[in-house]
Amino acid sequence: PGGVDGETIMSWAAFGNGLALVNLTGPTVDANRDLALIDLRSQTASPLVREGQPVPGMKPGTQFKSMIELGQSDSTEANVVFSAQLVGPGITVENDSGLWVHNSKGLRQVVREGDLAPGLSLPFYEFTAKNVDGLGRAAFVGHFYGVDPKARLFGHGLYAERHGGIEELLRTSADAPGLTSDIEINHQLNCLPWFGR
Repeated sequence: PGGVDGETIMSWAAFGNGLALVNLTGPTVDANRDLALIDLRSQTASPLVREGQPVPGMKPGTQFKSMIELGQSDSTEANVVFSAQLVGPGITVENDSGLWVHNSKGLRQVVREGDLAPGLSLPFYEFTAKNVDGLGRAAFVGHFYGVDPKARLFGHGLYAERHGGIEELLRTSADAPGLTSDIEINHQLNCLPWFGR
């Protein structure tokens, strides 16, 4: 679908929002180009993102290596959020993954592994529990590591795109909102729609 003649779907995992992560096969498909995120709602079932595709806004030669996980779409399903791994010049194990949003405006990066968690001097290393609203703003649980006076060695927080940037909403080892300063958040966070607040 939406690719080169002779490419066929070998296997797929469908998501309830009309999207599928497919494994392709064919004479022009190799291990570097065999995964694609497909929009099943369009008549052409066209790929939104494909393994081996150049990553917009990054150095020439930087490509998507794989799509790791699809997040929750907004109710109109016009916005899609996903995490992916990268390969290419300057890509290392410390910056080879990130979070992207795809919509009618195209594909854009939200955050990348190695970016510092807002308010901390600690880098993100993983993004889970992703969500996107009707305006294409992402929310996610970001996992970080390192030594910072405000956080433990490993922790995570709930972050959202608001007011033109990424903001921390909640974080492990942070004071619990509305409680005394000796009570901290120490539990797994889940990403719920949290926008416009």
